[in-house]
Amino acid sequence: MFPGCQRWVSNDPRAPWEQTQWFGNIQALAFVGRLLPEDLNSCIPHNVTLNQLVRVVVVYIECRPQRMHEPFNSLALEAMHEAFPCR
Repeated sequence: MFPGCQRWVSNDPRAPWEQTQWFGNIQALAFVGRLLPEDLNSCIPHNVTLNQLVRVVVVYIECRPQRMHEPFNSLALEAMHEAFPCR
């Protein structure tokens, strides 16, 4: 999942072929993130685009290369929580 997100952020021409899978996944995680317990939930503003969410996830994971072996969904939820915590 993560390599596809990286390709999208870097404008790799292969990205559109893969985008439906991980765009859908990130969109679903963004929705679920609102329903999680306080330590992982996120309050993403309505004006944040899907492209911006992908970038948030990519930057978060790239800054933690030692964790790239962990499940993508868990890292993506952490990234969204850090970027858009509920107050």
